[in-house]
Amino acid sequence: MKKKSLLITLSAGMAFVTLSSNDNGAANNSNGDRTGRIGASVTCASAGCHSGGSGTTTCTIEVRKKSAPTGAIVTDFTPDSVYIVKIKGTNASLSHYGFQVIAVNGSANAGTWQNIPTDAHTGTAGGLTLVEHHHPLPKNGSGNYEIDLEWKASNVSTTTFHAIINGVNNTGSTSGDLSSSPTKVTLQKKTSVENTSLQSQFNVYPNPATNVVNVKIENITPGEAYINVVDLRGKIIASQNVSVSNNSINTTINSARWAAGLYYIHISKNDESKVIAIVKQ
Repeated sequence: MKKKSLLITLSAGMAFVTLSSNDNGAANNSNGDRTGRIGASVTCASAGCHSGGSGTTTCTIEVRKKSAPTGAIVTDFTPDSVYIVKIKGTNASLSHYGFQVIAVNGSANAGTWQNIPTDAHTGTAGGLTLVEHHHPLPKNGSGNYEIDLEWKASNVSTTTFHAIINGVNNTGSTSGDLSSSPTKVTLQKKTSVENTSLQSQFNVYPNPATNVVNVKIENITPGEAYINVVDLRGKIIASQNVSVSNNSINTTINSARWAAGLYYIHISKNDESKVIAIVKQ
């Protein structure tokens, strides 16, 4: 009986170690990149990480200039400048969280993470650098999951941030934990010279808008453009990647659920950018 009891105790201990092995981050426990960047089957909710699945946990990425940490969310970046990347989410029923975030240009690192807070640390996966939780993190005083990370931009054309939050009950088990969906935000490199052709051919209508906003641009070179709609608080409320066809862009944005007020439409392509204000009735 003593031997059997000892075996049960050892088994329980091994199970706890297995279930809590990602307490200080998946990458630091050889479980790699769980942001969803490399596929929907590789997230905090998939096999080898947490088994609770995805659910009511949310995740957003907000990037601001370090010099204006409470200012407007940026949609582009200047090489060698420093930004604050806020990973933010909610879950009404779970008390703690873990996270991962990565900044890439294609399949390579983009920029560098610096001055990592004590609640987080870096890890590597496939030769790329991630930032993740150092231990299960509690909600803040507002009941949100939130952490600010410092990132220095490099001289690349675009940077895409991929992030995920895993809401956990901090029991040492994966039972009941719920991951957010993978989240990503793409920023374009900014230059001091705007493209005059892009400015003169940029048309947004109707303005004021009701249910739909039309965005039309003529006489631009082939490639991919990025459109973000930002409210007065600097929050991105709509985002599109649009491929140029026949040297033009002609797309629509659903504005039916926007609250009445003033918004800014940011469009960028390569090193060109344009911002135009629009009113929602």
